Amino acid sequence: MTADEKSAYAHTFPVHVGVDTGKSFHKLVARGADGHRTKAFTVPVSRAGFDTADAHLMSLFPNVSRGRILAGIEFAGHHGFTFAHDLRRRGYVIVNVLPSVTKRFKEVEDNSPRKDDAKDAAQIGKLLEAGLFVGFPDLHELPAELRLLTTERQRVTVDETRLRNRLLSVLDLAWPEFAGFFCTIAKPTALALLGRWPLPRDLAGATPETVYRVAKTVSQNHLPRERVARLLDAARTSVALKTAASARRAEIHRLLTRWELLRCQLHEIDTRLALLVEQHPAARALTTVPGVSVVCAATLVAELGTPET
Repeated sequence: MTADEKSAYAHTFPVHVGVDTGKSFHKLVARGADGHRTKAFTVPVSRAGFDTADAHLMSLFPNVSRGRILAGIEFAGHHGFTFAHDLRRRGYVIVNVLPSVTKRFKEVEDNSPRKDDAKDAAQIGKLLEAGLFVGFPDLHELPAELRLLTTERQRVTVDETRLRNRLLSVLDLAWPEFAGFFCTIAKPTALALLGRWPLPRDLAGATPETVYRVAKTVSQNHLPRERVARLLDAARTSVALKTAASARRAEIHRLLTRWELLRCQLHEIDTRLALLVEQHPAARALTTVPGVSVVCAATLVAELGTPET
C-alpha cells in the first residue's frame, strides 16, 4: 500500500495508540476520535503490566472494541515483540512504525531533537494518521521457527568467524607458518593436526610417519606426503615465540573445543532447517532454483515472507 492508502486505512480506526518500547517498560499514548491526546501511560514488561495496559485502553474508550483500535509500535531491537503479540492476541490491530521514520520527524513535534519516551509514543501515534507505518507480520508456527533458526544461525556463524580470527591471531605468535599450508584453517585436516600438535615444537617431536598417517586418514589421502614433509620442516625451523608454551598450547586447545561446539550447533540448525524447508511449500520451491541452498531458501522466506503472509 502507498502512504496515502495506509493513511486512509488508519483513518478507519477511531482510536490510534502509539507505543515506544524499552527493555523494562513501554510508554503508551492514545488519541481518540476527538483528537485529544492522553497522558503517557507506563506499561511494565510483565503479565500484570500488559493486563493493566489493556484495562487502561478499555477504560479510556469503553465504546470502542479492541478490533477498532490501531496500535503503532516502534520496536527497540527485539524489545516490544512480546507486547505486540499480546495486544494482537487480545484483538488489537498492530502495525510497525520504523525508528528511522520517528528519528526524521523528531523535531517536528517541538522543534527539538530531544528524545523522551512520552514524546516518542505521542509522535508514533501521529505518524499512524500520516500512513507512515509498515505491517506487522502474523507468523504461524512454521515460518516463526524458520525465522528464529535463521537468526540463530546467523549469530552462530558470526561467533564462528570471530573464533576463527582469534585462533589465527594466536597462531601469528604461536605458529606463524601453520595457516599458510592450508587454503583455510577450517579444513578438517588442519584442525586435526592442530588439535594433536598445537605448537611447532609438538609437531617437530613427532615421527614423520605418525604425522603422515593422521593427515592421510583425516584428509582421505588428499594431503600430499611432500606437503606434510614441508610442514614438518617449517615446524622445526619455526620463528614462533617459545615463551609461555603451556599457556599457548592450552589456549589453542580451548579455542578448538569451542569451535567444534559451534560447528556442531550449526549442523543441528542446518538439519532442522532442512526438515522445515521440506514442509514449507514456498521454501521448498525456492530450492529448485539453481544456486539456492536450503539455508538461503529458509532465510528468504523467514525475512521476506510469502505472498499469503
